[in-house]
Amino acid sequence: RKAGTWTAPTTDLREPKIDVFIDEGFDFGAAFASQVYLLEDTAVSLFPRRIHHQGRPVFGPEPENYIGSMTILNVNDTDRLHVSVQRSPTDEQPGELYTYAPKYWPPDSEIEPIHDGFEVVAVQDPWHTILDLQPNPEKPRQELTVIFQSLTHSNLPTPIAHLCAIDANSGCAEDAAWLQEMTPIGSDIWQATFTPLPAAEELPLYGIVRIEVPEFGERIRWFRQAGGVGPAHEDADAPTQDGDVMVDAVQDIPSGISQAGDCSHVLIMPSANDTLLRQLLPQDVKGIIGMPLDIDVLQPHPDGEGCIGLEPGSLPTPVVVTLFYSAETLEQLGVARDQLRVLHYFQSNGEWVDVTTEVPPNPDQLNGNNWISSFPLNEGGFYAIGWRE
Repeated sequence: RKAGTWTAPTTDLREPKIDVFIDEGFDFGAAFASQVYLLEDTAVSLFPRRIHHQGRPVFGPEPENYIGSMTILNVNDTDRLHVSVQRSPTDEQPGELYTYAPKYWPPDSEIEPIHDGFEVVAVQDPWHTILDLQPNPEKPRQELTVIFQSLTHSNLPTPIAHLCAIDANSGCAEDAAWLQEMTPIGSDIWQATFTPLPAAEELPLYGIVRIEVPEFGERIRWFRQAGGVGPAHEDADAPTQDGDVMVDAVQDIPSGISQAGDCSHVLIMPSANDTLLRQLLPQDVKGIIGMPLDIDVLQPHPDGEGCIGLEPGSLPTPVVVTLFYSAETLEQLGVARDQLRVLHYFQSNGEWVDVTTEVPPNPDQLNGNNWISSFPLNEGGFYAIGWRE
């Protein structure tokens, strides 16, 4: 599949305010998490030139169907939006996904220029999928493997995997290292591996992955890679994903060198697992704040051969996961700080488990941020902030 002819967009960039809705009403106190992406030039090209993660709507949700509003930066007539809204599961009700992706969902929707007052209506999405991104343990800075699974629809066209950098010089490069048809590895499961662009030594530390099933649908997620899993919160050891998560080892990790360098490595991505979205929470846990995070942690192998950590329970040195949250979100939900819990999804038994160790009494203990920590665990995986009654 070749890219279409690119037409230069207008230079009249604007910053319109949009309103985000879903296509059904909900009760006050329901928890929603949203992601908004701007895809450049998709009205005139088969593939986006760049993808910008714009953040999430604010000042909502409210009963009926309003999620919130936000300002979209640097918009052109040839750009389009992709909006993903997740309604959190509870201990009694599974979660739900709502998607707005013109061309794909709602079906037969057209790309319209984004303007001030633009209304986005995300529609309940019947297509259930899993998108997983993993570093290669042997060379985590040089290879990322993406695995994509369709849970509800079979016999789909071959998905196309596209890696995009934030930096304008690379953007969504149409090089085979970053744009490729995925390879089937099972029934309705595909895989692709991203490598550095020619003349580059490493993959981007912050980027976006887009999976497109031609003429059917797409999934998009940002990711961040970082090195250095060090002890202690007050030292702010890397990796720190601004306002989202910090991963700390409980003790110093011996330096480990693999084929590609330091084995102390973390990959963070908002969960894109619809099976998890529909998994009930522990008893009396009434929702999740924000999106669960999919966290891959690598450490040096004890025998000195490469990196280890992708398998559940395989980290040689336990890590503490610290998650951050917005005080405004708690206020909207009517939740107190002492109700918050850190949840971890254990693949061994297929359940969310409360792994909270500390809720600071005030937000001033970590440079004014609001945070909550897990107790030490020997694995990465899915982590989230939930709240109890």
